[in-house]
Amino acid sequence: MVLVAGGQLQHVWRDGSFVWQNGPRFGSNIVLSGPTLVQGTLGTPRGNLECVAVRNDGTMQHFWRDEPTVTWNDGPVFGVGVGSPPVMIQGQYGMSDETGPPGNFELCVAVGGEVQHWWRYNAGEMAWRKSAQFGHDVQAVAGLCEGSWYMNLEVIVLRTDQQLQHYWRDPVGWHEGPVIGPA
Repeated sequence: MVLVAGGQLQHVWRDGSFVWQNGPRFGSNIVLSGPTLVQGTLGTPRGNLECVAVRNDGTMQHFWRDEPTVTWNDGPVFGVGVGSPPVMIQGQYGMSDETGPPGNFELCVAVGGEVQHWWRYNAGEMAWRKSAQFGHDVQAVAGLCEGSWYMNLEVIVLRTDQQLQHYWRDPVGWHEGPVIGPA
């Protein structure tokens, strides 16, 4: 996913002969995009592509590509005051096994020097919800994953002093980890 002139996103993909193709442009008023492209388990036959980008009014918008029709669709707008790219994954929470139901989308984004954690229950009503705000001196979220250690969420942030720091969530909540070092 690439942010292009005119405030749109463009899907760029590589075909079977290793040639890069410019796919359709979609969205409007987009100012930031980041590492949020996910091939989820929703949709058939392979699962939809899903992404979240930041609009010029400081809100985030979810977009998804319907696999059978290969068309991009505007999803809900959520959040406020966002000035950095969000990072999204599809986690295993809510899944029984590999066949479903689909796990939640988990998203972290820096807002006002802190990290906001958002999630979407993909096996239910699919509304985005903010569950927590944590951290300090955060400039951007650099990475998000779900670890195999109790399925904790793990986040690496870039701090305003250009240091990388670790945070994690367990069943008790979010915890501040060590400063890893310079970015």
